[in-house]
Amino acid sequence: MLKDDYSSVPSFLQKGTITFTGSGEAKVEQYLTKNVWHIVASPVNNGTIASYSWMYLYYYQESDNTWHNMNTPLTTPLNPGQGYFAWAYTNYPSYPPSPDSAVLNGILNYHDIPVTLSNTDASPKSGWSIMR
Repeated sequence: MLKDDYSSVPSFLQKGTITFTGSGEAKVEQYLTKNVWHIVASPVNNGTIASYSWMYLYYYQESDNTWHNMNTPLTTPLNPGQGYFAWAYTNYPSYPPSPDSAVLNGILNYHDIPVTLSNTDASPKSGWSIMR
C-alpha cells in the first residue's frame, strides 16, 4: 500500500516490469486536507468514484463551461489521465464528516496514457480541457 498523510505524498518509481501472480493489485491512499479543493487523478486503471464516498467529486466540461458532480452510481469509473476536483468536508448538515483520505485499489497506471485534448472556441473557458 502506498500510504499518504498530511506531511508527505507517496511515490512509486518502477524500473523494469512488475508481474503479479494470481490476482494482485495495489492500494494507493490520497490524503485530503478538509475544506479545500484538491485536484486528483486515479493512480490505478480501474478506480471508481466509490473511493471518494462522502466527499464532493467533480469534473469540468470545457465545451459548455459546466461542472458535473459525480456521486452515483459508485461504480462510475475514474478515467486514467483525467483530472478531478475533490473536497472533503468537516461539517455538512445531517451527514458525517468526510474521511481523511481516499483509497484506490487496482492495477497501477504505469504506462503512458494517451489523451486527446479538445478545444471549443465558442466556450467561455476555451482551452480549459480536462478530458472526458
